[in-house]
Amino acid sequence: MIKTLLTAFLLISTFSVFSDNGKDQLWQWNTTVKLTDNAGKNYTVSPYLWIPPVCSQIHAVIIASTAVIEQLIVENPSIRSLCSNYGIAIVWSDTQFYHDEQTGLKQIQDILEHFAKLSGYDELKTVPWIPIGHSATLKMIRDMAKLKTDKLAFMIMNKNNNGFGFSPSVPTLITYGEFVEWDSYNVDLKANVLKDKAYPNLIKARESNLLVSYYFDPNTGHFDCSKSLMSCIVSWMAAICKLRFNARGELNAVSPEQGWVCQPPVPGFKGFMPKKFVDATNQERMNAWFPSFETALAAFNRANVSMTRKPQLAGFADKDGNYEEGWWRAIMYNIPYIQNADGTLTIHAIPYFKMPQGNYANKYTDDKSSPDYGKLYSFINKSDVFSNSGNPLNVEVMSGNVRKIDNHSYEYIPRFQSPSYLIVREEGDSIYRTSVQPGRLIFKEIATGSQNVITFPPIPNQHLKHLSPVQLKATSSSGLKLKYFVQYGAAHIDRQQRLIVEAENIPPRTKFPYSVSVVAYQLGSETPAVKTARSVSCTFSISK
Repeated sequence: MIKTLLTAFLLISTFSVFSDNGKDQLWQWNTTVKLTDNAGKNYTVSPYLWIPPVCSQIHAVIIASTAVIEQLIVENPSIRSLCSNYGIAIVWSDTQFYHDEQTGLKQIQDILEHFAKLSGYDELKTVPWIPIGHSATLKMIRDMAKLKTDKLAFMIMNKNNNGFGFSPSVPTLITYGEFVEWDSYNVDLKANVLKDKAYPNLIKARESNLLVSYYFDPNTGHFDCSKSLMSCIVSWMAAICKLRFNARGELNAVSPEQGWVCQPPVPGFKGFMPKKFVDATNQERMNAWFPSFETALAAFNRANVSMTRKPQLAGFADKDGNYEEGWWRAIMYNIPYIQNADGTLTIHAIPYFKMPQGNYANKYTDDKSSPDYGKLYSFINKSDVFSNSGNPLNVEVMSGNVRKIDNHSYEYIPRFQSPSYLIVREEGDSIYRTSVQPGRLIFKEIATGSQNVITFPPIPNQHLKHLSPVQLKATSSSGLKLKYFVQYGAAHIDRQQRLIVEAENIPPRTKFPYSVSVVAYQLGSETPAVKTARSVSCTFSISK
């Protein structure tokens, strides 16, 4: 029986890859799977599995890899609450595991069969898929849509402007940002966008009767997911699940007549308010389709903003307030940070009043009909001066291993292989548009100084009926204080560095013995000079 959906709760969307109480987000299983791509190359992936703790029967499984914002979505507490209501599991990989369509879909099936055996939930082999992707991982979803149509419950394609779907039977959500940061060589990022490039592709998809919804994310880029957009994604998932699953968790067919249409007033389109599909004209029906009035209205409202406001620019800076040389607005910008004596990181964000130094200001003309063919020309004057709204700057974690303590202090926890991506967001107002600047934090291990070797004594196995806190007793040859995290398993580390098994988060059909893995780590110190330690894991079993 599907649980009643608590919509009011679902609209409260937290914004961190870590939960609000400071605990790492729960993944009950992690495994290593050996795969082979179409060229015969062998490689391994280490995906994670989460099953709703109260789930006695899985009805579908979210499948996600890693570009940037997938982790933010699959670890979002509101999305996990929704999944609990519908018996939806989540498989996520902190590396991109999908290589090609010839072998890729079989690889996904191999991963699911591996988890089915490991977890005890055998239906993972056969339940419908819900692919969620972003940017570079969207090829996986397009291939699923073409080759595994009957296997899909619905799909979400973030920051996508082409390949909107392939089957009228699979509801699809598309999100799209206003700016494409990596295109800063070809687009003047100071200028306002006058036409949304993605929406014409949606109209083509609707002409083929595809059930495609669309959220335009104004004043944002390709590499971020705003808090309001996340709330829209959660609401859309809730509405589509209500249509797609019956009371037994089986898939229903969804028809256009069950939904609504509207034209969001994206740049270049006038827009019209939501209408029931059955009440719309044939021409109006060629616009974005939505599973409910609320989701359609949200699409209209979020696009209904001024696109002629003044630009402002904010971003990361070093401790002296300088922009790094070679800056440009793409996510490959390396975020400067300071590692403090207590192991925390300090990150600075400031408004930019002048264009940063860099080569991003040149545009290459490849139009052979242009007299400037083959030439570089500048469309940004490096002496351009910006004014600023004075609104607060907020640093948001998009993915990876960074936990936010406050707006300047951060903790680095080396749990996942995925890169750590952060953004600086400065909200706009009636005069200024919102500014979003992405960047990548690459933690640099300290390679010089005293040795720092961790010794981690075994953690005793436990019985489910006789669980008790375990004091963790790893030591370091440097004498510096160690930290811990749970790599996988239903457990957490408390403030006294005790391991607490969370029996309530072990799903009821879990296969025993059940494993939990804990990692001890020490990042080292610059003053006094102590090397970064090699992390050490310790795995123990719980019997029943």
